[in-house]
Amino acid sequence: MADLVGFQVLGIPAKHCAAVVGIAILFSFLKYSRALYRLHFHPLKDFPGPRSACVSDKWLYRESKKRFPEEVFEQLHRKYGETFSKHAPFYNGFNTPHTLFAETDPHLHKERRRLLNPMFSRQGVFKLEPVMQAKLSLLLEKIDRLCPNAAQSISEMQYRPLLQAMDILIAGADTTASTLTTGLAHILSNPAVYLKFQDAVKTIPKGPDGSFSLQELEKCTYLTSVVKECIRIGMAVPGRLPRVVPNGTTFLVDNKLVPPGTVVSMSTYTMHTSVEAWGPDAREFNPERWCGPDAGGLEQ
Repeated sequence: MADLVGFQVLGIPAKHCAAVVGIAILFSFLKYSRALYRLHFHPLKDFPGPRSACVSDKWLYRESKKRFPEEVFEQLHRKYGETFSKHAPFYNGFNTPHTLFAETDPHLHKERRRLLNPMFSRQGVFKLEPVMQAKLSLLLEKIDRLCPNAAQSISEMQYRPLLQAMDILIAGADTTASTLTTGLAHILSNPAVYLKFQDAVKTIPKGPDGSFSLQELEKCTYLTSVVKECIRIGMAVPGRLPRVVPNGTTFLVDNKLVPPGTVVSMSTYTMHTSVEAWGPDAREFNPERWCGPDAGGLEQ
């Protein structure tokens, strides 16, 4: 009787109470059955991880809403261990359909890459050298305006790297600027790296106008090492870029089969700070790691 009064308070006619109760019971049963299937019968049931993440997407949603979810993913990676098409629901959220980054059709994506690849080739980069030199001149002019005293400017950049880094970040808040800012902050706050980097640059021959050519810059081994370390430690996109396991593919992880249609991803932050891949100093800015005999393996 009390339950009936409760339904009437909610505005539900008495004759519909049984139907509402039946729907509620059915919904609860389906929810429980789905959780039971995913935990004990799903093709991915043998992969370790949080049980709440197996049951629904709510766990991933809650973690993704946090300030920096990559730290949680890194903890899970340490706890549980270590060519797919893009996951459309994720990439559609950028609202830039059919661009190279957001295109989810593998054939269209391949065609767009074919058209754009020449622009990012070594020859294409050399064609843009005059443009890069002009932009570099503008940057140097701005630094000169900020620091009229050249001798003092070196000191300022060494002991106040955050200010210099923030200035460059404000000048162009995009992926390249973000990586450049992070790299400069690490270089300027590490006297040993800064001095060795400075000495290495001094050995590079200059052109008639006093500038460095790309061909000469490429020959400087330590400069290349610094650039690679900047890209590693200053990843512009630290999060996950999900892919879908394609049909007809046998994809094994830890000798366990991941069925086609499964959405998989890996945090760039986790990869770039992995002790297994980079050694115990994975979180440190160390260009020397790219100069040793094992540097070739790091390229992978």
